[in-house]
Amino acid sequence: MMASTIAGSALLALLAGCSTVQLVPVAPTSGSQTLAVGSGVEVRADSSVPERPWTVPETYTPVRLLVHNTGAEPVYVALDDIHLAGRGQEQGAVPPIDILPRQQVASLGMDPGSPFVFLQRTSGGPRLGRSESVIVEPPVSTRPSWSRAHERGREEILRSAFSAGPIGQGETRAGLVYFRGISRDAGRLTLRVAVRPSKESAPVSIVEIAYAVRS
Repeated sequence: MMASTIAGSALLALLAGCSTVQLVPVAPTSGSQTLAVGSGVEVRADSSVPERPWTVPETYTPVRLLVHNTGAEPVYVALDDIHLAGRGQEQGAVPPIDILPRQQVASLGMDPGSPFVFLQRTSGGPRLGRSESVIVEPPVSTRPSWSRAHERGREEILRSAFSAGPIGQGETRAGLVYFRGISRDAGRLTLRVAVRPSKESAPVSIVEIAYAVRS
């Protein structure tokens, strides 16, 4: 019993230490959504992301972006053109391929957001429980199945992520962008999205959205 209590406390401390911060728009248009207009583009950003993949570690802060081309010519937005700046510092959005997905392992089942639900048997009869991802290094005997789960997690992250590319007249490019290691005392931050006429061109427009940080 004592060991279970200690393990539970350690898990809670681990999860608390890895919890993300939330970006709160300073001038929202609706809820956590903000609309900013630039030259030939509209950028909608939503910092409340219910569709965030569970496999993304809590140390990453997501924003859902929709870039709509309102001009007569194509535009181009790359992940390298998306930054979060504040207090003299600036960080770019993390390439989704660089995000190591969390893995499913047996645990105390303390994350209500985990999709890994299984049947537990207790003295009171069967009930639904959950498994949680805390350990990413699997036993050697389970490495093939761990590798498959790892690839599935990575595919899920890539599917929902914002990807670079051209945006034609009247078209929209959308997806999740992630920022890593945002400090709880960061204060005000500015999301900047640079827009180019083409992949090889220099940015001709920068759309900005102001945020406060809430832990």
